[in-house]
Amino acid sequence: MQRLNQMLKTTAVRLTLVYTLLFGLLAVGVIAYVSYNTGNLIISQIQSTVDEEISQIARQTRRGGVRRLIPMIERRARQPGANLYLVSDAGGRIIAGNVRDLDRDLLREDGWLIPPFSYQRFGDRDRDGQAIAKVFSLPGGLRLLVGRDIGDAERFRQIVGRASTLSLVVMVLTGLVLWFFVGRRALKHIDSVSQSSQRIIAGDLSQRLPLSGSGDEFDRLSSSLNALISRV
Repeated sequence: MQRLNQMLKTTAVRLTLVYTLLFGLLAVGVIAYVSYNTGNLIISQIQSTVDEEISQIARQTRRGGVRRLIPMIERRARQPGANLYLVSDAGGRIIAGNVRDLDRDLLREDGWLIPPFSYQRFGDRDRDGQAIAKVFSLPGGLRLLVGRDIGDAERFRQIVGRASTLSLVVMVLTGLVLWFFVGRRALKHIDSVSQSSQRIIAGDLSQRLPLSGSGDEFDRLSSSLNALISRV
């Protein structure tokens, strides 16, 4: 503990510790920024995909009428990696799509359903998914929901967050190790200078302050003091 207190009193160690802490705080800010913007980018891409899907459905519905809507939705819903599709009547009863269950209150108003909501897809009775979707009205009181599961996107965001956090931990640990060795080196040099200084003060002018040969500020100071001692 005493050794550590002595290390903390050296300027080099203090500067190294301060820089490590500042770098750690900056890295935390970068991680938060990356995670937040990754989530926003994923949501934005999903919204663009869903909007394009809705535009295609709207064009085909205008050409073939609502009668073609149900077969078209069923066909799209069965495709591998399909988006979420749901058609309900005015009472909220699901009549087509690949969504087996969700909160029916979500279908009451048009627009985007954000934040993500829970749902169950056909074939996944024991697993609730998370999705964002857009709801809009159709002739005859029908409601159409088109959305996208965000499970993969959320896992990607978590992977990015974990990788960034791991990088932060490694960088901070590296900084602390460097701080420890820099402190030990600085303290060892200071102890050596202090011992030589004590002998010089005691009257032994043949003593000289030690040089490490690195040419750093300690060596420059010791060289200047040695020159002064030689003149004396």
